[in-house]
Amino acid sequence: MRPHTLHKDIQKVVNAVDVLSETTYSINGILRDLSNIKLKLDNGDVLSNTASNKASFFKNILKTDIYNQLYKADVDQNNNVIEDLNHTTFLSELSKANNGTGTWEDKWVIVGKEQNTDNIIVSKQDIKFWVAAHEVISSNGSYLPNTPCLVKIGKEVKNLNTSFYMAFGNINKEQIENFENQLTRFYWNLTPKGAIRYIKLITHQLNAASICFRTKVLSNSQSYDRPDAGVLYLDKSQLTAALPILTEIYTQLKPFLKYKTPLFTKPLGKGFSFAEDPQNGMSFGISRAEMIGNTLYNCYQMDIRSKKEIAHEMYTTFYEQGIHPFHPYSSIVGLNDYEQLLNALNLN
Repeated sequence: MRPHTLHKDIQKVVNAVDVLSETTYSINGILRDLSNIKLKLDNGDVLSNTASNKASFFKNILKTDIYNQLYKADVDQNNNVIEDLNHTTFLSELSKANNGTGTWEDKWVIVGKEQNTDNIIVSKQDIKFWVAAHEVISSNGSYLPNTPCLVKIGKEVKNLNTSFYMAFGNINKEQIENFENQLTRFYWNLTPKGAIRYIKLITHQLNAASICFRTKVLSNSQSYDRPDAGVLYLDKSQLTAALPILTEIYTQLKPFLKYKTPLFTKPLGKGFSFAEDPQNGMSFGISRAEMIGNTLYNCYQMDIRSKKEIAHEMYTTFYEQGIHPFHPYSSIVGLNDYEQLLNALNLN
């Protein structure tokens, strides 16, 4: 690799975005002026106009625009036909295709037992739920407050954040030997009818192979104009077992896949790509958009204007944050493992 060589997707964003002032930038020549936008706090007050607040606001909007306009934009209009399926019918078909039975979810905490019943009160992210005792597995066998536990969940969430249908595999990570806790992502540029077939194939075949997974597809058939319409989440420990199955599923799904893949991911085939999870609570696309947006803003502040110099700064940013600048789908630490596994695939 030549010194300071960036992946073409990073370079594409560098070329597309120009920070023009502390309140304006352009993406592909279209101006964005933030000078008249006021950000309100939860209590209704307008955010104070300090330099720090202005910088954070600017970088947050720039990150979002890079994500929406560049990362997930499916520009292949010839393969962008939207199938208009009734929303309720579409969700019903997705649910029908899912052959899962539910699984056990971690990161729950016991609050206590409900009086006069067998129900256990559990909490996650400060939200309390009342569940039957047989649907709770305590870490130490007790139901004492603050005890970590597993909770039985269903096979699906039909409207996750109002945008996605989420399917859960039957196997939980406690059943997996040598579970690595390093999430990976496979992206599928599906059509709506392809999403139904995808859910059927994924849940049948990965559950049959006792692979721990979860997956989501867009819940609205009118939203299938983005290359990350379907996302499969697997722990790194599951890749060797799962890849032959995914190869077979890809072959069956190929007629239902459009061509584009999300920026910064590793393309594996038509409409099919891979990325390592950033492990920072963000989505993969948002994390990369934030890194790039922040660097572009910082370059403006340092009076760096030439695209060549900005590319050099971008290379340095990625490398310092442990992300390979020429393989932005992966951390530097994990790259060799992923390249060895994924380059052996035959997805013609």
